[in-house]
Amino acid sequence: EEAGKRGARELICNILPVIDNLERAIALMPDDSGKDGVLMIYRQLMDALACAGLSEIAALGADFDPNFHQAVAEDAAGPKGKVTLVLQKGYLFDDKLLRPSMVHVGK
Repeated sequence: EEAGKRGARELICNILPVIDNLERAIALMPDDSGKDGVLMIYRQLMDALACAGLSEIAALGADFDPNFHQAVAEDAAGPKGKVTLVLQKGYLFDDKLLRPSMVHVGK
């Protein structure tokens, strides 16, 4: 069972950059260009990964937590200690850190 989880973890780690790029592409797509179909596929992929144990780390507006967030910049205009911008989503796999969220934090 542990070997299966290790294999799933490695596979998901390899898929995360694809998810990042898919999210970037969706954000840049005009609404009239088939965006709804791509969003449907994205949601299906994320639902399948959630069933396998993947979950997104809540970050935007949350208190900065170095256990789950990687601060890459401070935001002088944002509320102190709060995540003000998420540059890259973080994920948990079976409630264990897979990748921290890359964030800006209010100072």
